[in-house]
Amino acid sequence: MSIKNKNFPYILFTIFMIFEVSIFLLNKLTSIDAKGSGFDYYINIFLSPWLWVTLIIALVQLVLWRKLLSKAELSLVYSLSSLSYPVTMLISNYMFKENLHMFVWLGGALISLGVLLVGSSSSK
Repeated sequence: MSIKNKNFPYILFTIFMIFEVSIFLLNKLTSIDAKGSGFDYYINIFLSPWLWVTLIIALVQLVLWRKLLSKAELSLVYSLSSLSYPVTMLISNYMFKENLHMFVWLGGALISLGVLLVGSSSSK
């Protein structure tokens, strides 16, 4: 199967990717909100609403992942899910004003190229 295959679950995969990137971003928000040091730091994380939203999304994402695996090959879906890293880079650059080095952008481009190659190939 390839992403060119009309049976590929595009909508399900897109929703999965949105959840994947959301989890990364929510983890960042959780860590930004956490104050203090030692035990207080962990209490602040535990009390953060972002943590609980992240956990709920992660549970839904797990269900989506299982559904994806029932409809597409693991080798393809897992490779395509790597797109979450360059997408997260783009959003974090905008949302958190992170200053990413040129090599980080190059790495994201290489991941995207690899995903393109894997996604356009078909199994025999």
